[in-house]
Formats: sequence, structure tokens, C-alpha cells
Amino acid sequence: MIDKKWIGHAFPPIKTKVEAGQLSFFAKAVSEKNKVYTEESVAKEAGYTALPAPPTFGFSLNLAVPNPFQYMIDMGVNLGRILHGEQKFQFVKPIVAGDEITLQRTITDILVKKGGKMELVNEEITLTNQAEEVVGKMITVLVVRN
Repeated sequence: MIDKKWIGHAFPPIKTKVEAGQLSFFAKAVSEKNKVYTEESVAKEAGYTALPAPPTFGFSLNLAVPNPFQYMIDMGVNLGRILHGEQKFQFVKPIVAGDEITLQRTITDILVKKGGKMELVNEEITLTNQAEEVVGKMITVLVVRN
């Protein structure tokens, strides 16, 4: 069982720079057809200061560390027992090429289900840009099979 002491815990923030190439690559990987995400001239005509990130791009920023699931290991979770349960995004401001994004992960709840056969780890990741403006939030539920 995951220790409930982790509820409310904020892990060390992750800082990463957003590059135009990675935005274009991500847009192509998710089959995004809108050229605003792949051509800077189209993005600027649409009013962006630079190439914008496709809507779910923040999730890939979450993986911008050598071991993106180290926090789960720190919590005593066997990574082989994890399933991705749910993902929600809240968009506040556009992320654009050149931004430096800080991701702050906080465990918001740990729920025991099915008589202890599984646990749900609820987490919220706040994304903040270099101007300290919140650009979005990601709410994730991970399922740990016991």
C-alpha cells in the first residue's frame, strides 16, 4: 500500500525549454493537420508570437527528465504495476516555442479500491512559463495494481 503521507507532497519542479522542432515533431506525431502548429508564418498570421504547442503537448514535457517515473519509485510503487487511468488538461495560455516551462507535480490523493487490489494516485501538474504565468494544468490518475 502506498503511504498516505504522499498526499499533498510537491516533488521537485522540472524545468524545460520548448523548441520549435519538438513542437512540429509532436504535431506530426499526433496527426495534427492545422499548419499553425508546424509553420511559423501561419502561427504568426494567427496572432501567436512563435510556433504554438498543440493542446496535449504539456504531457510530453512531463517526460523531459532522465527517469520521468522516479517519483513513483520514491513512493515505493513497482513501475510494472502501473496503468494510466485518466488524463485531463486545463489550458490557460498558449505555450510557444522559446518558452521555458516549469512543471510542478503534486500528489492530490491516494485512494484504495477493490479491497486493496488497486490504488488510484491522483496528481496535478501545474505548468508555468518563464514570466511565472500559469499556462495550464494536467490532472492525472494512475492505477497501481496490487
